[in-house]
Amino acid sequence: FAASESPAHVVCVPILNYQHHVTGLIEVHDPRHGGPLGPDERLTLETLAWQASTAFERARTLDRMHDW
Repeated sequence: FAASESPAHVVCVPILNYQHHVTGLIEVHDPRHGGPLGPDERLTLETLAWQASTAFERARTLDRMHDW
């Protein structure tokens, strides 16, 4: 964002692995909305974080299998 375009609201959702360790972060800036994200929007972000975590774990597993 440019200095004149600073977000009104920022939401961060951690990407957790199966051991609940943080492996990443989804950060959403919403300068146009004007208010905090609603429950449906937060649920969407949490679902996206869960799906990203699953994809990361599968990629790691496939990488380890390839090394055998």
